[in-house]
Amino acid sequence: MNTVDVLVIGAGPAGLAAALRLKQKNRDLSVMVLDKAFAPGAHSLSGSVIEPLCLDELVPGWRTAAGSIATQMKPVCKDEMYFLTGRGALRIPGLLVPPGMHHAGDQIVSLARLVAWLADVAAREGVDVYHAVSAVSLLWEDGAVKGVKLADQGLDKDLKPK
Repeated sequence: MNTVDVLVIGAGPAGLAAALRLKQKNRDLSVMVLDKAFAPGAHSLSGSVIEPLCLDELVPGWRTAAGSIATQMKPVCKDEMYFLTGRGALRIPGLLVPPGMHHAGDQIVSLARLVAWLADVAAREGVDVYHAVSAVSLLWEDGAVKGVKLADQGLDKDLKPK
């Protein structure tokens, strides 16, 4: 049984970013991330559009670092929004699209690759990232969460599920 200061369940972009930021703010804090996917990014299957400024804050120097996700990103070159109906799609004029919905300056990237890279960055910063581990319930003690119960996995010495 491991004891940690902070336990994050889910190694998606938000969980990894939270764990990384906590570790950056307090190097002495023990931070662990558990994820049910068998490998970093394995459950993040879509593409994404991200504002790269958030990565500038979270991982300074990421754009030029060796092995960075920056080499796998492409800039957004066209931005359109549509209203979908049962019969088709209606293009919404750019002037009517809220400013936060425009993606000029944003980057297109595979979410699976972004998550795998972010898991590596977090691990290098001292975050313990574990994959193929499913949390099934919270463990409570005196009205406070004290941990999580993990799913039984694997076989015992007699090759029976445990």
